[in-house]
Amino acid sequence: MKLEYRFGWVDEWNPETCITSDILSIGSESCLVPLFQENLVDAITAMIKKGMPIKLVTPRVAQKDIQKVLSILLEIKKRGLSIDIVINDWGLFFYCSQWQETFRMHIGRQLCRSLLDCPWHGEIIANETDNVRQVISEHPYTDSERLDFLQQKGVVGVELNAVGGGDLTTKRIKAAGFQVAVHCDEYLLSCGAVCLAKRLEPGLSCKELCKKRYQAKPHSKWLNSFDSQVPFTDYEISLLEGLLIRGNTVTLPQRRRLQPLDSVDTLITTKINNNEKEE
Repeated sequence: MKLEYRFGWVDEWNPETCITSDILSIGSESCLVPLFQENLVDAITAMIKKGMPIKLVTPRVAQKDIQKVLSILLEIKKRGLSIDIVINDWGLFFYCSQWQETFRMHIGRQLCRSLLDCPWHGEIIANETDNVRQVISEHPYTDSERLDFLQQKGVVGVELNAVGGGDLTTKRIKAAGFQVAVHCDEYLLSCGAVCLAKRLEPGLSCKELCKKRYQAKPHSKWLNSFDSQVPFTDYEISLLEGLLIRGNTVTLPQRRRLQPLDSVDTLITTKINNNEKEE
C-alpha cells in the first residue's frame, strides 16, 4: 500500500517529505487559490524530472474561472508532462478526458458522494426494509456502466472518504481496474462556495487560513423557511463531535472503519503538515 502526502502550497514540500512518501499531491479539493500559485507548474515540472510521483488536486470550478484553470493545464500539456490529476468538477473532467496522454484522472470526493457519507444515514433509512437499505447504501461507483464510462474517459482512480460499512465498494471498484485511495485523517462533510475561515478571521491571508483549523460545535438547526430553529439532540451532537472548519470545508475526524485494506491502494494524509493550528 502506498502513502500519499497532500499539500495545499508548493513551499510546503521538503526533502524529508519526498523520502517518506510514495506520492506527493499538491492543491485543494475545495479551493482554487492554491492552484493559481505562480510557481506551481515549474515546481511540478521539477518534481517530475526528479522522478517523484506527483498528483495535482483540483476543486469545483466556476464558469468565470474555467479559462484560467485551463491555461494551467494547457501549460502542463505544452511541456509534454504526464501527471495524475484529481478531478472534482465535471466540466474539468470533460476537458481532461480529451487530453488523456497528459492527465490520468482520479475522481475526487466531491464527485463520488454516497448516502454513507452522511453521519446520520442510518436514521434516514431506518424504516426501510433490509433489501431497500442494502440497495440505497450501495455506493454509486459500484455500477458497472458508470465505471465503464469513466474508464473510457481516462479515469484511473477513485478517492473515497472511507471504506464505510464494509469493503464491498472498494473491492468492486478495484476489480474494475481502478486505483482506490482513502482519506485517513479527515472525513469530508461539505465544501462551501464561501470560505468560512475567512469570515472568522478576515485579516489573514488564504495561505495562513489554510493552515488553521477551527473547532465548531452544533448550536441549533434551521427547521423551515420561517427561520424557526430547534436545538440539536444529544445524539445528533455526538454524531458531529470533533467538527472542524478549514478554509471552506467542514470535516469530522476520521472515525470510519479503515480495515480491511486489502482492496485499498493508497492512504491519503495531510498530517505531515505540522504547522497546522487548531483553535
